[in-house]
Amino acid sequence: MRSIVLALMAASLAGCAALRSLPPPDQTAAGDLVVLVDHFHSVVIVPGGALGPDTRGPVPSSRLVAVHFGEERWLTDPEVGIGHGCTLAAGGGPGMVVLNPLRRVDPWVMGMDPEQTRLWRFPISAAGLAGIEERLRSTWLGARVQAFAEVDAYLVESARPWLLSENCHDFTVDLLRAGGLDLPATPIVQAAGLAYRLDRASAALRQAGIAVIGPGIAPSATAAGRQQNQH
Repeated sequence: MRSIVLALMAASLAGCAALRSLPPPDQTAAGDLVVLVDHFHSVVIVPGGALGPDTRGPVPSSRLVAVHFGEERWLTDPEVGIGHGCTLAAGGGPGMVVLNPLRRVDPWVMGMDPEQTRLWRFPISAAGLAGIEERLRSTWLGARVQAFAEVDAYLVESARPWLLSENCHDFTVDLLRAGGLDLPATPIVQAAGLAYRLDRASAALRQAGIAVIGPGIAPSATAAGRQQNQH
């Protein structure tokens, strides 16, 4: 009996040792992940090399690529008005992923108001960028592509519809979570809600002394918020 107990203890300790020997997550920055939020819209900007040919499709090579989400008619019909907005609020519409090749971070290219736009910059690991590409390709991208050369934008049919509970801000959060940034996954209706979550996530990273985000690296923004409230 004693030999059985000793054998079990040895196996348990060996398991602990195996866990301790696991390599730490990669904390080397492969580039910057930039998030833009104005009073209405949000955009994720990744290094151009983060998206492979299967994901980029016809989008030309560029230093940066902006990735964002919207409803098809809202994005393509210049005559769309408040009536269509009410229709979307009630039942949603076809979703489109927008890809903009960029030379530099420029809110105007994505139709955002530069004076109302806030920017967050997160150094991110190669594993984090791979997570974003995989999530984009496997969950959001469809097949049909529309090119709008006058604004250098490529609209890709989304595999998911635009809904009030799954809009551009929820798309942004989904990609950021895939990249390793710890954000709540609950729906966001207004841009201010996304900005609040990004501020808390940034504060959590600073508090934990983490300079690079990626899978297995980011701390809990929720826990950091609770700690701050206790001081």
